[in-house]
Amino acid sequence: MKKIVSDKALFFAVVLLAAITLTIEVLLQTFAQTSLCSASSCKVVGEYVRFGELALIQVGAVFFWIFLLLACFAVRYPQARFWPFALLGCLYGSAAFDGALLGFQFMQLKTYCLICLGVGLALFCVAASYAWWRKSWQILLLALAVWASGFAASSILRWDDMAEVPALNDSVFLKTDLAVSGDYPAYHLFFSLHCSHCAALLLDLSLNNELLTSNGNWALHPLDTEKEDIAKLTVLTQVPEVQDNVFYAILKAKQLENAGLSAAEPKISDLTKKARAFFTAGGYKGVPLLIVEVNPSVTLTFQGGDVILNWLRGQELIERQAVREPKQGARPVDDK
Repeated sequence: MKKIVSDKALFFAVVLLAAITLTIEVLLQTFAQTSLCSASSCKVVGEYVRFGELALIQVGAVFFWIFLLLACFAVRYPQARFWPFALLGCLYGSAAFDGALLGFQFMQLKTYCLICLGVGLALFCVAASYAWWRKSWQILLLALAVWASGFAASSILRWDDMAEVPALNDSVFLKTDLAVSGDYPAYHLFFSLHCSHCAALLLDLSLNNELLTSNGNWALHPLDTEKEDIAKLTVLTQVPEVQDNVFYAILKAKQLENAGLSAAEPKISDLTKKARAFFTAGGYKGVPLLIVEVNPSVTLTFQGGDVILNWLRGQELIERQAVREPKQGARPVDDK
């Protein structure tokens, strides 16, 4: 029976698809300020890359195009031994790199970038199709072993002890005027400007602003670290009416356009980075997140819009709620 797709054609198709996909991602981030992955977990991982998330994706795209070029030379010059060895060297090197990267994400950050995960899957498909083409499954087994070695090496190292975890109050961006005597109860809300669940919760909180702020002190902790988001938050701090309803003010900040935004303040950027660090160190998995300090010895944690609203309703702090379609929950930070 005649093959529908040759072994060689399948290999080239897989490599070409990976190269095109990452190139599209680079173009989207560069010219459209968007991404194939909308989860903020990708941005979280990008913050730990010395040269930035976009540069990492650019390196990935360039790698697959170079890998495709090497494969073309291997086909064009079948008698030369250099090109197959170059292909294997690039394949195993990339497997080790991806394994170390994902090991750090899963074991240290407790979250993962979907794009990095997709690249890892693409590398597996490349290794499998190349092994099929060369009729040597040892290629695939060795690639898996190299990837697993990189993953394990990155996983056994502890990075969290190398940096001091900021205190909860060190990352407060906005807080209400002291409405009750003393420091308790204190409500700490972690959110993202790009989280629809956070927006829905903030709308409900804004409708009950007077009741909420008269029964406790509220502090808001944004997790956004992009320059455009910092600029929006900077503008928000310059609005005198922000204290009238801090929840509604955040919703207004989401709607600000890039045009006309003032320069992002480093101080606010530092606050959001501290919020990220606290969030990551706490092992939290999604926003919105509400941490309630009832008293010095009792702290409650609620994650997800529905969970937070139900608890506040049980405390008789919610009287009005916006009408929306079900269902609301926690956006993975994964959406930290």
